[in-house]
Amino acid sequence: MKAHQRFIREQLAATEPTYTADIGTAVVTEITPSQAKDIIEKYEWLKTMPAFVLHCYGIFFDGICGGVVVYSVDYGENLAWSKFGWQGKIICLSRGACVHWAHPHSASKLIRTSMRMLPEKYKVVTCTVDAEAGEVGTIYQAAGMIFVGVMSRGGNRASIIKPDGKRISSRDAYDLYGTRSVSRLREMGLDVRSEQRKGRYFAFLGSKREQAENRKKIESMIKPYPKRPPQSNRGIQINPEFRSLIGPLTKEERQQLEANLVAEGCRDPLVLWRGILLDGHNRFEICERLGIPYLTVEIDLPNDEAAKLWIEEHQIGRRNLTTDQRAAIAYRIMQRRVALSNQQRARKGGSARSLCLVVAPTTKQPSGPRQREVAASQLGVSPNRLRAVTEIAKQSPDFVEQLVAGTLTIKEAKEAIAERTRQQLRKQALKSDPKGSEIYTGDLSLLDKLVKDGSVDLILTDPPYEKDSLPLYGKLARLAQRKLKPGGLCAVFCGQLFFDQVFLEITKHLDYYWICGVRKDAGNKSTRIFNRRMINVLRLVVVFGKRPLKQMGRSSLPFMTDLMPGDHDKSYHRWGQGLSQMRYLVEHLSKPGQLVVDPFVGGGTVPIACVASGRRYIATELDPGVAAAARARVGEFRKSMAH
Repeated sequence: MKAHQRFIREQLAATEPTYTADIGTAVVTEITPSQAKDIIEKYEWLKTMPAFVLHCYGIFFDGICGGVVVYSVDYGENLAWSKFGWQGKIICLSRGACVHWAHPHSASKLIRTSMRMLPEKYKVVTCTVDAEAGEVGTIYQAAGMIFVGVMSRGGNRASIIKPDGKRISSRDAYDLYGTRSVSRLREMGLDVRSEQRKGRYFAFLGSKREQAENRKKIESMIKPYPKRPPQSNRGIQINPEFRSLIGPLTKEERQQLEANLVAEGCRDPLVLWRGILLDGHNRFEICERLGIPYLTVEIDLPNDEAAKLWIEEHQIGRRNLTTDQRAAIAYRIMQRRVALSNQQRARKGGSARSLCLVVAPTTKQPSGPRQREVAASQLGVSPNRLRAVTEIAKQSPDFVEQLVAGTLTIKEAKEAIAERTRQQLRKQALKSDPKGSEIYTGDLSLLDKLVKDGSVDLILTDPPYEKDSLPLYGKLARLAQRKLKPGGLCAVFCGQLFFDQVFLEITKHLDYYWICGVRKDAGNKSTRIFNRRMINVLRLVVVFGKRPLKQMGRSSLPFMTDLMPGDHDKSYHRWGQGLSQMRYLVEHLSKPGQLVVDPFVGGGTVPIACVASGRRYIATELDPGVAAAARARVGEFRKSMAH
């Protein structure tokens, strides 16, 4: 098996320009981390810079960088360097890579020279090799370093691979996902593999005496240099980037695939391109491990971008994908087709006769939306879902990888983007936090001080619907009993799932008056109540009153109010209600000049409705950022009315 870097260099040498590099004139100099980052991300196995970079060096040929090494803090896989007396004296050569046109001896010269350029306080340089990357440390051996093998105790380590193909440590996984549990990480769509621990090399700096003393400390650990195992007689190569495009199988799917291969053999051939495996990664691993014979077929593709496109076009047909995963893969296919089409036109000098690969060949390229619709039809996905993924990609490209991996749904991605926007609005509002609005920060108990007993004409509010929030309805009813005028009303939005408990809680203090509902508009999908196997098409508004109740006109309180199309405003709060429906309720349940109270103001829709219809209002909101954003929103609305 070839090392990953050699594989990448050979691949790029076949497609990108080369440069004649003279090792005799090469110059090694210190560089910035940003200069090193470009080469590391393109050629190195991990494709990321270390968290704590100390020094970076590059080898230059006529001023052009042909390779880099990165030195960083060494965690030592929990090794206690204190027993060797190396605290503050050891540094890790954690990353290194050379470009495809660099001289064959560039890496060894770069390593040897850069070690001599390190600050004098460093007496020990250590580095590791990863068997999964096909590394045995040939370059370190050429640089005269000492091999000690695996120093940490225990069996194999867990290798965690994100949906974008990048490998992370268990420490990084905990920071990103809040867990180190292998089962939980796999449930989130990460590819967690059991892999051999890294082997370690050492080099010693300083005077000959210092080098000899430090070498003696690990003399008993020194092992012969490892050799590269003989390459498989098939010569099949695994490209990690290609492998990352293929979603991991669940434990059950993998067990079923292995059982089928054992029982029936490998019936479908593995697909190769230039010896690189494109299709059949899971079958290949199982067959190699169990000694099951398999066939291969080689296909002809122009470059690696075309190979990636081929992989994803075949991935979209997998039966175990969700509709959101298919849409995300379809989006990536569409993007790759466009990129390949642009490359074709560039090679042909912008010829108008070059074909767009997104759709079937035509003499005229369709416009963007038409391309998306045709691509959706060709790939068997919904145009609306493909459009949704496109919008998500514009705002958060990293979400596409999570959609493909199945760790995120389109709905969750949209909500995450919307919440990010709302958080930005709240941060801006907190900085200015305009005054003059009767929206106060605090819970509903704050209204005991803000509002006189018996002074409120209408309480109109939308409390949380969760089961844990049920006690709030009792507090609301007790507050309403004290603050409402005789005959005053309390209109409460209420979820159907716990309606019976809400009704009983409120009627302990207020009388039931009427019930109406808000019909959802066509632009908003109905809510699915999964644990009841029901679809919710209404939002209930239950009206209670304080005795003696007044009789209203026949048309004053209809059974149902219609939500105007597009009126659902989620810009300021996740559960924001539409302005038209709130204004409708305010105008039918109160009179101009009367006082309306909202103890759960959220995005500020009720105060806006009151300002628009000439009512006074007082409102509270527990979250300071949400309250500030609501105040800012009311202020902007007042300005718009003034104009």
